[in-house]
Amino acid sequence: AAPAPAPAPPSNANYPPDSEAPRLGAMVPKPGVMGQKMPYWMRQHIDSGSNIVRVFFSSPFGGMEKERDLLTKLYFPEIRALCERAGLTFVPIDLRWGITEVDASNAMVIQLCLKEIDRSDIFVGFYGARYGWHGVNDTLLMNNFEKGKHDYPWIDTWRYRSVTEIEFIAGHFNCLGEKCGSFYFRDLKYDEKMRQEYLTAGDQRSANKFSPESDHAAKLRDDLKMYVYETS
Repeated sequence: AAPAPAPAPPSNANYPPDSEAPRLGAMVPKPGVMGQKMPYWMRQHIDSGSNIVRVFFSSPFGGMEKERDLLTKLYFPEIRALCERAGLTFVPIDLRWGITEVDASNAMVIQLCLKEIDRSDIFVGFYGARYGWHGVNDTLLMNNFEKGKHDYPWIDTWRYRSVTEIEFIAGHFNCLGEKCGSFYFRDLKYDEKMRQEYLTAGDQRSANKFSPESDHAAKLRDDLKMYVYETS
């Protein structure tokens, strides 16, 4: 999908009044950090002698099934073949298949996602209209934050953000210049087209996959996209 245009500068007006989380804008790197001839992550990987390249794929699950399936069926085999010719082993991390029902019911989702990101060499993020799983009134999600903060205490100040945004922070904003990142934002005109088609067919559940969960969720999504533009 074509990259979406950069959103307007964000305002603090819509942020939850009880939030003390720092704004992502504070994480924008100083000039030169991303301009190294060989990024730190690459030097570290080469020095380790590992021939395994782990790539973590992050997005809200709802509404991005087609893209994830296309990656799995068409592009992963091609990338794997290219890596094998270079003496490397390509290991894609798509946690649609990596999280069990037991993990989910035991509120281990955030912890497992962050551990996999820590083990990955490359972070790939992509977004459509939806912002992703979030909400301070979601008991299961808050339990995920409680369990996850024992190993990752920084997430406690971001508990009103989506799981996908937490992944972006861990895989990109918290390690600028240390891990290779690649980001893709689907044209929102496509999401609106799909939403209307599903509404016309009377399928509200599928239509919801191509809509932001709320105006506030759309604001958080657009803020996140802007910070990605600023730090890439």
